[in-house]
Formats: sequence, structure tokens, C-alpha cells
Amino acid sequence: MEYLNMRLIQLNPKVPNKTTNCVGSALNFAVRPDKIDELLIYVRDFIQKNAVSDDTGIAVYRGIDLPEESAYKTKVKTEVLNQQECEAEAKRLGITYIDTCAGKGRIGGALGAVLWANAGIEAAGLYGEHL
Repeated sequence: MEYLNMRLIQLNPKVPNKTTNCVGSALNFAVRPDKIDELLIYVRDFIQKNAVSDDTGIAVYRGIDLPEESAYKTKVKTEVLNQQECEAEAKRLGITYIDTCAGKGRIGGALGAVLWANAGIEAAGLYGEHL
């Protein structure tokens, strides 16, 4: 396993119930296929033990290329979404959730982090903001 990078994803600050800084985190790893499950268990356990929130969502996408384009990429930065629609979109894209809390952190923080994980500097800003 090799940790590659981390990116902070700015989400919609107008959402009434959000994290303090309204961001998600995307972690990228290179891992041999026979070690994927071991890595996911470690990441899940570490995050759930150390996260400040009991609603931390953890989404996983396996592969080199991120999922196909999704309207939710823009929506997580511009709209107030509900958990059911985000989980349905994640399923459609092949994104899985490995957290055990099944909480609201799955809405923007987890889904948004995967969708924006390799989007460059735009990921760190508000939608349409040019940094």
C-alpha cells in the first residue's frame, strides 16, 4: 500500500447542518488488489475512532479513473441534498460506503470527496470560484 495524496473538498457552505469548515477529504492510495480490504478496514477504523463527528461518512471508489461525470459533482457544492439521493447516486457510480454510522456525512462529505478527488484547485474553492 502507498498513500499518494489528500485533497480537501470545499462543499456548499449554505447547508444548514454541516461540518465546521464545510469540507470533505479525499485520500488516494495505490494498493495491491490482495490488500484492498485490509486497507479499507484500517481506514474505516482509524477515521471512526479519531473523527470529531459521529456522522462521518466514508465513501470508496476503486479504480484509477474516477466515476463518470455526475450532476452531483456540482450539486454537492451548490445545493442542499438529502442522504437517500446521494446514496442512490453513489450506488449508480459504483461508489460504496464503508462507514458504520450511515449518517449525514454521506451526503456531501463522502460523495463530494470522491467526485472532486482529482479535480485540481477547483476542488478547494466554492463552486465557480477561481483560485
